[in-house]
Amino acid sequence: MIRQLNYMPYLRSLRADFYARDIEISDTVKKMNFASLQEIELTQGELVTFTSFLDMLLDGLNIEKINMEHMECEPSLAINRLVGAVCRVCSPEALKSFNLGTDGLSKYEHSPDFITNNATLSPLFKFRHMEFFSVSLGDPDWDDRLLGDIANAWPNLRRLALRKHGRKPSKLTFRGLASLAKGCPRLEDLFLSLAPWNADIDRTILRSWNGPTRSSPLHMVLRYPLMNLETQAESHLRHVFPNLSQLDVKHVDDH
Repeated sequence: MIRQLNYMPYLRSLRADFYARDIEISDTVKKMNFASLQEIELTQGELVTFTSFLDMLLDGLNIEKINMEHMECEPSLAINRLVGAVCRVCSPEALKSFNLGTDGLSKYEHSPDFITNNATLSPLFKFRHMEFFSVSLGDPDWDDRLLGDIANAWPNLRRLALRKHGRKPSKLTFRGLASLAKGCPRLEDLFLSLAPWNADIDRTILRSWNGPTRSSPLHMVLRYPLMNLETQAESHLRHVFPNLSQLDVKHVDDH
């Protein structure tokens, strides 16, 4: 099947389902010429298989959308290699939509080999026209610097989802959300896990707050350590995001 794909140079959208966990892509299949390819969807496989598939593509293709759903959380090295393959295959001027999802946790999720952090995603900041970005990982060690980097890299971002399956406390805070509010004025849909409101620190953000003008309504979903946001915390969010039209708060134990 993969050999046959090489004879489809005008293919624009490709979906491949890798149901067999032990599938292998032969090294003898090299560099498929998909000059017209704009969308890729890879599902039901392991990251090593997805990476091998991407490695068969030419560099710098004008791919606008990549959607990948793999079977369970995998080691950070496998994720790093996949991200590297995406950065090689896609033109920095083309990619606008990126999704990397997983069905759930691995029994090895607490192993150091499975820990991901800000640096795992940082190579993707080269894609300056990103509009839709969604990742779902095990228990990543993200902090506010990631949100600041996203705000600086992707001013056209409309949808952001940073999902985690584990129960390790989030290091993303209301201060990080303020960075997004300033750097991503077109944001319409936001999903992330948030650390508890810290009144002594977080309320100081508004002392010199001057956010951008917004028009599109914003839907925000927060996974939070409490059942409901504190009154001060919600008031803060609505000040920073005056276009907030729907706020859904889910307890961290709810999936």
